[in-house]
Amino acid sequence: MAHLASSLDTKSDSNVPVQGTAEISDGKVIVKDPEMGGKMACILPGEGIKLFINDREIKSRVLVDSSAKIKLELKDSKPERAINVTVSEDCMSAYISIIYNDGYEYKLENHAPVTELIINGIPVKKIDCRHYTKDEVIEALKLNQVIYGIKNDVLDDIVKKGCNTSVLIAEGIHTVEGSNDVIKLKFRKDRHFMKVNDRVDFYSIGKIESVAAGQLIAEKIPGEGGTSGIDVSGKRLLPRKIKKIEMLAGKNVEISDDRRKAYAKIQGRPEIKGNILSVHELYAVNGDVNLSTGNIEFIGDVVIRGNINDGMKVKSGNKVIVYGNVTDGEIIAGSDVTVYKNAIGSHIMAGQADFLRLNIIDYFKEIKKLIDDILLVAVALKNTGKVPKTYTDGDMIKFLTDTKYMQIKDKISDLKELLFENKEYIDDDTVNIGALIIKYFMGKGPLLFTDFNDVREFAKKIETQIGMLRLRVNAPSNVHVNYIQNSSISTSGSIFVSGKGCYNSILDCRGNCIFEREGSVLRGGKIKAGGRIKIYEIGSPLGAPTLAGTDEEQEISCEIANINSMIKIKNQVYKFESTVKNVRAYLYKGELMVEKSKA
Repeated sequence: MAHLASSLDTKSDSNVPVQGTAEISDGKVIVKDPEMGGKMACILPGEGIKLFINDREIKSRVLVDSSAKIKLELKDSKPERAINVTVSEDCMSAYISIIYNDGYEYKLENHAPVTELIINGIPVKKIDCRHYTKDEVIEALKLNQVIYGIKNDVLDDIVKKGCNTSVLIAEGIHTVEGSNDVIKLKFRKDRHFMKVNDRVDFYSIGKIESVAAGQLIAEKIPGEGGTSGIDVSGKRLLPRKIKKIEMLAGKNVEISDDRRKAYAKIQGRPEIKGNILSVHELYAVNGDVNLSTGNIEFIGDVVIRGNINDGMKVKSGNKVIVYGNVTDGEIIAGSDVTVYKNAIGSHIMAGQADFLRLNIIDYFKEIKKLIDDILLVAVALKNTGKVPKTYTDGDMIKFLTDTKYMQIKDKISDLKELLFENKEYIDDDTVNIGALIIKYFMGKGPLLFTDFNDVREFAKKIETQIGMLRLRVNAPSNVHVNYIQNSSISTSGSIFVSGKGCYNSILDCRGNCIFEREGSVLRGGKIKAGGRIKIYEIGSPLGAPTLAGTDEEQEISCEIANINSMIKIKNQVYKFESTVKNVRAYLYKGELMVEKSKA
């Protein structure tokens, strides 16, 4: 049916403009031109119609006159259907939409003359869209790798009715992860601190945890295996393999026959490191360590509830805890050291045996590398044929240690001093290897080598001893202290300073060195760390020489770096020429990078 946009006024006198018109008659568009300056007729295509004027398809409103060549085509619509399948990124769910659109056949009806003619086709017959069969939809799902977890009730419904929006059509089964073996402790770990204003309060520790002989101290809870899952593509999803733990007995601990329970064999302080349980004997001093108590040496833990006074020494085979100050005193511990107050003019070593082992390992590694380099150069020189025939292989080794590789003597001298000062704490095999290094590479020692192969065999012995020392290194031991002044602290683990900082002291640790309190300072002295270093302020406004360095590719950070202070990463040093803020130093592609801002 054509739409009447405006009607004609058939009554007009000869001086009034007559508008142009368009009408439909017998499937054709007839246009009548305007008269007396009237407007041309307007036509445009509507539903179900294609309109061509002068062989060009028209899709919008256009003015026409009787000279126009107008052609109409009925635009029947065909039925349309479509399936769209989407799968989630993890392949655990699939969604589908099914669209059905019916088609129509159109006819053209006559229309009276009008000034604006919208040509609409009249739908006379609906062409039903053929619905998908269930098998066709399943095949479409298969093409998208959806074969598992299909919801048949949803499938039946959308095959019949269709759905313009996506609906969940398939869902996989998620993997259920298993649980690892767990060692459940029957005691509270001794480093159980509270926080005050977001800072650790070391005074909140309370009493030392203690257990009685025969007491259950830990129980292993076996893990449970998980269950497999399956995604919509049918792929089986395996749970992570659960972690098995074997509970091991350390000092003074007995494990039950079923390997699930651990009992204390003595009264003492329980501890777990890794999966090894131990109970340490405990020696407690309820006051100060002074002339009345004498120096203290004990195989287990030592707890001092007062101070360690001038000139006094405390030596422990395990941990040392001091509730007061250490003033001009010495602490040597096999494990952690905690000083709740201050260390003034004192020497503290934690993880003593491990610290010594790690230092010896470093010396052995450096010396072995120099020996390998010397041997490489010596063999190359000999192969040139230019070495005098009177020179033995030992002569060549001595020549190189006296000239190009003189630094090996400095390393060996330092090793000799370390071994001599700590010989009571070092095993015989390590001492013997150290003695042989001194024998063969100091003075005329290299002349004892008759063949380069002897040098190679000796280098292998050093490498073997390095491996043995590594096997004896235990878990790192840490030092916790409130404030440090004019002291030296060394440890196989990390150093944590909880108070106002460290003045004119030397801190040497294999782990991190962390100043925990905002506003804490490192003023004078130096830090040598194996891990990262975090300080609030380094140096002083008057330029006190201060160095913070790490041997590894770690990060050094501080809020304020004063003039004259220095940072060092591996062998690269940076000195601050003025006071700056927000310092972050690190290695990037082997180069020392220092980020900072103006103070």
